[in-house]
Amino acid sequence: MPFFSQMLVFSPMYVALFWAIVLLLFPGKKNRAKHFLGIFMGVAAFLYFSHTVFFSHQSRLYLYIDPLYIFANLSVYPLYYWFIRLLTVDVEYRLKNLWHLVPALFFSMMTALLYVLMDHPLDYVQNQMSMLQQTDGNISALWSLQQNLYRIIRVSMFIQVVGYLYYGLKLINQYEFRIKDFYSNLEGRSVDWARWLMLIFSVTAIMSSMANALGRSFFSERAVLVIVPALVFSVLLFIIGYLGQLQSHSVYDLSIDEAKEPLIIFRNHHGHHDEQNTMDSRTFLIPLKKQLLLLFDDEKIYRQHDLKITHISRILKTNRTYVSKLINEEFECPFSDFVNRYRIDEVKYLMGQDQGGQYTLEYLAEKSGFSSAASLIRVFKQFEGTTPGAYRDKKLNSH
Repeated sequence: MPFFSQMLVFSPMYVALFWAIVLLLFPGKKNRAKHFLGIFMGVAAFLYFSHTVFFSHQSRLYLYIDPLYIFANLSVYPLYYWFIRLLTVDVEYRLKNLWHLVPALFFSMMTALLYVLMDHPLDYVQNQMSMLQQTDGNISALWSLQQNLYRIIRVSMFIQVVGYLYYGLKLINQYEFRIKDFYSNLEGRSVDWARWLMLIFSVTAIMSSMANALGRSFFSERAVLVIVPALVFSVLLFIIGYLGQLQSHSVYDLSIDEAKEPLIIFRNHHGHHDEQNTMDSRTFLIPLKKQLLLLFDDEKIYRQHDLKITHISRILKTNRTYVSKLINEEFECPFSDFVNRYRIDEVKYLMGQDQGGQYTLEYLAEKSGFSSAASLIRVFKQFEGTTPGAYRDKKLNSH
């Protein structure tokens, strides 16, 4: 294979190794999810290194790393799921998540054991690289057993892909609602990028499943066919690493903000102290709704840039569970949408007062409570289906 073609085929290894170094250099305690993504990239780098050894027909070296390849191949999806957990639910490293690596360890040990039992394991590896016919005898039986094990591994890989992608997306959806129900400004906290990350990883998973179904032996004598998936994997790995590097907010940060909420204690009608969540919720929500609307309609509290639901609960002398329940049930939306609806209405009002169109987006964002013009544009388009600039131009042209 020409040198340039080799560089293209081996490019996923270089990309994964690059991001492994970059992300692992990031302090783990400061952002566990980002640091753990570096571990994922390191395993991916070894996985693609084993591919380079295989397609380079270095049979003796591959004989020793094949069990490790099996372990890495069956570890990438559990490790990625572990990364998603550190983003969305786990504030600490949890060793119990190691059980996800049990299948990888089991099949890796079985692969190594079969190599030990073979009389001439190097012949088997060379056979797989050159796609020769199996020989007869006891060795042939062990070869057949090893090949059947690989087929089982491919099935296990497919089950992993489906399962971990499903539960990963489920965790992201739950976390997305959780932050929308706590923060008003999601800039820097939004998990939209994580959705894209999962979508990208889904494409990677589909391609991995297809490659595993064909088997690497299929590609060993068709090196040109390897270039296309290698380039695709390189691009996808780079995007995963890039988005992971940009990630700055996780459940760890959310848990810190949530812990700042003061405990509100109320006296019930019997004169005993009791937590508010034991009160009749419907009786309490009716006056709470009036207070909430006064806070937004009259005092325009939505103009605070980093407004959180705990700020509202503190002012109303209640806990955020009741405020969240009120907004979710009465207004049928999470806290961020409730606040941003007021902010968008404020922007539209200011535009109506600005006949000459002199107000900049930065000014409109500051006056209405958005953290930036970019945040204003994103939310305005979400609510109105158009950009604030296009909306203003339409209003000016209508006069």
